[in-house]
Formats: sequence, C-alpha cells, structure tokens
Amino acid sequence: SKPLGSNAPLGPLILSEAARLAKASEMKIFALGGVTVEKLAEIVQSEVAGFATIGAVFRATNAVAATRELLTEWDRLERRDLETSNAESDKAGIR
Repeated sequence: SKPLGSNAPLGPLILSEAARLAKASEMKIFALGGVTVEKLAEIVQSEVAGFATIGAVFRATNAVAATRELLTEWDRLERRDLETSNAESDKAGIR
C-alpha cells in the first residue's frame, strides 16, 4: 500500500471505513461516486467533510435543479445532525 501523498489510487471505501478515517485523521474525507439525494443522510452520518457527484447531476433532466436539490438536502441534513449533536451535548452537560 502506498502513502496517501503518492497519488496512487486507493480504491473504493465503504462509508463506515470513510467515517473511521474522518474521525481518526485531520484529512478531509469526501464521498464520491454513487452519491444521490437518497444516500445523503447516510453520507452525513458518516461524518465525511462533503461529497462530489457527477452522475446524479449529468443524468438528470435538469442539472441545475438536481444540483440545487442535492445541496439543499445536504444543508438540511447537516443542520439536523448539528441540532441533534447539540441536544445530546446539552443533555450530557457538555459544551
């Protein structure tokens, strides 16, 4: 296995592995490939830094609307995730 900086392809990771890397590393980990609006909740829960997609936009009838839908849903889920995290911290007396 080559170091991350070697530009060697790392191959696909499942989200659980991406989540482990995101928590254990200072590197930004992004979801790429197979990203759809339906999968965004799982992607947000994995705590990756963001996502990139080509197919979901270019296969859409309206690329602008598809992009807007993905970004709107990402923002909604991120806010929900943050609110849940804050509520859990409040219950535990952490902040």
